[in-house]
Amino acid sequence: MKTKKIAAILVIMAVFAGSAFSQDYVLKFKIENNTGETLNAVYVTQADASHWGEDIIPGDVFTGGSYVDVSIPVENSTICMHDIKVTDFQNNSVIFENIDFCELRKLSFFLEDGDVKYIVE
Repeated sequence: MKTKKIAAILVIMAVFAGSAFSQDYVLKFKIENNTGETLNAVYVTQADASHWGEDIIPGDVFTGGSYVDVSIPVENSTICMHDIKVTDFQNNSVIFENIDFCELRKLSFFLEDGDVKYIVE
């Protein structure tokens, strides 16, 4: 009888633990466009994914000197490492790999020698 009670308690604990770990949370950070150029889109995906997610910039353009607050809902099982793809209106793009979104508070794009770079804060 004790074995059945212990087994039942373990099953209940597993159900509650599983539901606690599957709850969603949100990664929040700011992206600044300090390139002086207008960007077309910014795409984000998990570092191990094979396709890009949706454009995270609201509206049609991301003008130089502006910023956006970004909220990305994720599950607890999601890894912190993400890739970002930035495109301009000539369909030129640059990809930044393995950015730790769990530690990210602000991501600033800038130009250096004609290339888009970024700083993580």
